[in-house]
Amino acid sequence: MFNKINLKKIVATSFLAILMSETLVMKSAISSNNDNLVDEDLVSVELVLSVDVSHSIDDDEFELQRDGYIAAFQDEEVQEAIKNLPNGLAVNMQFWGSKDVVDVGWHKLIKNDSDGINNLDSFIQVMDEVERNRNAKKVTVNGDTVKTGGGTDIALAINEATELLLNNNYEGQALVIDVSGDGVSDDTPYNSGTCSHTHVCPPVEEARDKAVAEGITINGLPIVNNQNIDNLTHEIDIHYETLVVGGEGAFVEVADDFSNFTTAAKNKILREITEAGERVEDPTSSNEVVYAD
Repeated sequence: MFNKINLKKIVATSFLAILMSETLVMKSAISSNNDNLVDEDLVSVELVLSVDVSHSIDDDEFELQRDGYIAAFQDEEVQEAIKNLPNGLAVNMQFWGSKDVVDVGWHKLIKNDSDGINNLDSFIQVMDEVERNRNAKKVTVNGDTVKTGGGTDIALAINEATELLLNNNYEGQALVIDVSGDGVSDDTPYNSGTCSHTHVCPPVEEARDKAVAEGITINGLPIVNNQNIDNLTHEIDIHYETLVVGGEGAFVEVADDFSNFTTAAKNKILREITEAGERVEDPTSSNEVVYAD
């Protein structure tokens, strides 16, 4: 025989069951719309494209960099390499100078049942929509404007990229930072002054070593042009090779100038995608410098 107490228990139990059922439905709906959750967070490679937007890069050169990366991801050979990754590629792009750093957000690129690549179009679109105001030293991404500064602080770039890799919802089998720029780290605080083109810059080395200790590989894409230090040929690639790159299989891909940045970017990304999953077993292997054709 039911009494008021039993009736209350039945009502409470029924309400709790309904609430739990609705919660599970909500979680299921969220999971189906979010590619960052547990059932899809494993990726073959996590890649941060770290792009220099310091004052030495004018607006035309900024567009050449951005469009070069877009062209690389539109390239059939690069797309085929992404499709061949069993767990796909998680990729992000950040912009840095000497103050704040801004990124476009993570995109998981993986082959779909139609032989296309999920999220590729949205990644290309968000790169294409990035705006940069050189005089104001600002970059706008996804409607948010950040003052990146006019100096070149490569330590800042590496540290921020490292944070992006270590604090996201993916579990990458290989972690890679791809640093591109046209100058040495001339605005990295060091004691009472800043680092210079003498290739002595402890903060950059410390940032690199910290990243490498986390299992991250840092590759470099230095851009050699007539604004580089004292017009010394390939001075910047020495800076990158000495201070910036590190980790298993690290390499430097040199763009002789901004006009062949697209070729260098494609070669670099293609190599990073195809080789990152097959880590070099010998951690003492020397870094490699490659010049784009």
